[in-house]
Amino acid sequence: MSSEPAEVVAYLRGRDAACPICDYNLRDIDEPVCPECGHRLELVISSPSLRTGPWTLAIIAPSLALGFDGVTLLITVIVAIVSGGASLTPGALFFILGLVTLTLISTIALAWLILDRRRFRRMQVRDQWRLAASLFVGVFVLHALGGLLIAAAGGL
Repeated sequence: MSSEPAEVVAYLRGRDAACPICDYNLRDIDEPVCPECGHRLELVISSPSLRTGPWTLAIIAPSLALGFDGVTLLITVIVAIVSGGASLTPGALFFILGLVTLTLISTIALAWLILDRRRFRRMQVRDQWRLAASLFVGVFVLHALGGLLIAAAGGL
């Protein structure tokens, strides 16, 4: 939703406001374009509770896990197919099962975040950061435990 050019100019008449791109003082401009950097300006309503940092961290954690686990699973399955099943040792099957499990967990977490984004945005910023950090640490811990279990089982 963009604002009318006259609304932007009227709002900035007699009022100090910095350009969001270059920090140029936009007081008394004649058109809704920053005279310094040339970027178009518009009026918007926002909230200090709408922060992209916690959301980005929350989305990155399961996304990274999903990408890593998915690619690793794909490579493992391709190697098993190419080798005619000779590489499917009990350790390799355990590894594949672990990757499938982690991939499903990451997919569910990512889908939950995306589908319930409104609930996440309504949380206090402090709670958003807590949830995002918990997801990030949780993904790390699950993968570390998976690696330790594979190592304890004698590798692949």
